Amino acid sequence: MGERALAAVSRPPDSLELFRSQWAGRESVVSRVLDDGDPLGVLLEEDWSWRGSLPPLYLLWTCDYQATTVLYIVSATGVEVYVPLWFGLPLLDNDPDPKLGAVVNVSSMTEFRELRLCFARLKGTLQESVLAGILSRKQLFQVLLVKLEDFPYRASPPLSRGPR
Repeated sequence: MGERALAAVSRPPDSLELFRSQWAGRESVVSRVLDDGDPLGVLLEEDWSWRGSLPPLYLLWTCDYQATTVLYIVSATGVEVYVPLWFGLPLLDNDPDPKLGAVVNVSSMTEFRELRLCFARLKGTLQESVLAGILSRKQLFQVLLVKLEDFPYRASPPLSRGPR
C-alpha cells in the first residue's frame, strides 16, 4: 500500500495541480521536508504522478483521508505540511467514506507524530462511545473537530469536509 502523499501545487490565478506519490509520506521524507532548507528539493527527489487540476476549494472534497499519510501544499512561499485525519469508523461502517475527514497543518515531526497518535487514540475511544449508543455519528464528527481545535501542537485551525 505504501505511505502515500498528495502534493497540491498552487498555480496562479486560482488552480491547484495535484500529484500523488506512493512513498513520499514516509516519516523520513516528512522529516526532511519539515527540517531541510530546501523542502521543494526533497519533494522533487520522490516519484510523483499527475492527478489533475482543480480549484483550491475542491481540494478537501477530493482528498482520500483514509489512504493519504501527508498532504503537501506547494506555493511560491514554500511548502506546508498537513496531516489528513480520516473520520471513518471501520468497525461500524460497511462502506466507509474515505473522503470524510480533516487536514491539520504541522510544522515539526513532534507535531506530526503526536497528532497522529492522539487522533488514533481519541477515535478509538469515541468509536466505543458510538458502539455503546452514547454518541451519534454526527456527534462523533463534532467532537473530533472540537478536539482537533484544542490539540496543543496545532499551527492553524483544522480544515474539514463535513458529513453530507
